[in-house]
Amino acid sequence: MNDVKIGDIMRKAVITAKQNDTIDRIAKIMAKAEIGGLVVIDQGKVVGILTEKDIVKEVLAKDKNPKKVRVKDIMKHPVRTVLPETDIEKAIEIMRDLNIERLPVVKGGKLIGLVTVRDITRVEPALLEMTRQKEAAYFEPLPKEGYRLSITGECEVCGNYSEYLKDVGGRLICEDCRE
Repeated sequence: MNDVKIGDIMRKAVITAKQNDTIDRIAKIMAKAEIGGLVVIDQGKVVGILTEKDIVKEVLAKDKNPKKVRVKDIMKHPVRTVLPETDIEKAIEIMRDLNIERLPVVKGGKLIGLVTVRDITRVEPALLEMTRQKEAAYFEPLPKEGYRLSITGECEVCGNYSEYLKDVGGRLICEDCRE
């Protein structure tokens, strides 16, 4: 994979935002485009990154009005960028070390593309398994059977949503299925 460059796999059509855009407007754009983040630019130069996680943590969770909060108020900056000539391995290392999922690609200081973890795993599928193993490492094992958990989610027996899942034999089961 040493011969694969970021320029070979990057997305050239990048949805961007401006610093003075409202979060309300940007959230609608992100929802319509079905994307989890976008690059913030000023005169073609990358000045920030905004993700749905930023919107949830900095606007919704703090009961701020999305029509009044500006992108510049919550975007992450400065932003790590890469050149199109960057090796895929170097991009992976940057993403891993900075715990980020997207890297803007620049040439001559201007945004020309974007590469995401998903783009990389399309080219190098072994990374997908590594990503899954990393995610699994963040979860601790469930308590022993019979312990009352206040877990919400989908029942592993009937598939219905429940706010009162309980671990039974290593499976999360709703009250109806436990009876």
